[in-house]
Amino acid sequence: MTDGERTTLLVGLPESGKSTYLGALYYLLRTGRDEALRLSSEPAEKQYLQELENNWLRYQPFERSRHPGAIAVELDLIGAHVGEISLEIPDISGETYSHLWEDGLWSQSVLDLTLKSDGLIVFLHPQTVKKPELIDVIASKDPGSDKWVEWLAELSPTQAVLCDLLEQVEAQRGASLPRIAVVISAWDTVADLGIEPNRWLELEVPLLWQWLYGQEGDLEFRCFGISAQGGDVSDEETRKRLAEGGDPLKRITEGPGTDGLLDPLLWLLAP
Repeated sequence: MTDGERTTLLVGLPESGKSTYLGALYYLLRTGRDEALRLSSEPAEKQYLQELENNWLRYQPFERSRHPGAIAVELDLIGAHVGEISLEIPDISGETYSHLWEDGLWSQSVLDLTLKSDGLIVFLHPQTVKKPELIDVIASKDPGSDKWVEWLAELSPTQAVLCDLLEQVEAQRGASLPRIAVVISAWDTVADLGIEPNRWLELEVPLLWQWLYGQEGDLEFRCFGISAQGGDVSDEETRKRLAEGGDPLKRITEGPGTDGLLDPLLWLLAP
């Protein structure tokens, strides 16, 4: 018997860190290493989650998710502060969000999940964030030719796309939004700046930061910095260093970063 059912939606563009987070999170929940939150039973989507976990355990870079729509992931969890809950945390590909922004057409499955979500986790990867540029600079980026390059949707700044997506979510939900946890993934790549995640968001993605702070009503949001990989696993030397650590969770708990894997979820699930 659970104390309730909750739905948390992972929102992010391609290569923003959603799958990496989910793979590391499943390992942590499955092994019961943190009493704050752990699995109480095996999920129906065990095979899919194990694939994500194995990729994470092998220090392999995650490929882009190719599945259309959403993969249903339901986790029966138990924790000291949340009791027993059934958490639906569907894996929606970054490409799905890209297409949603470009054409504004919602699949019924994604719309249903959006409408019943109790919380959103919005992912940003410092190395894949597309920053704003002047239109004439973008349009003239065709070396060796005097022709202007046609503007394409994928050239749009990440912050503009995410703001538009959140506005679409808000409109679909009748001008309301649940709690939003903003996760800055690969935090190890920016931890040496010596600033908090909220300050990084303000400096690097100011439009999204202003949008979140500018919402009327009682929108609750918080920023988290998480390094689920512990380093750039596309680099062979980094993979060797991480592997020498033995316990795979050490790269998260002892590596650069300000927050743990569970922090965004625990904040979203809190009363």
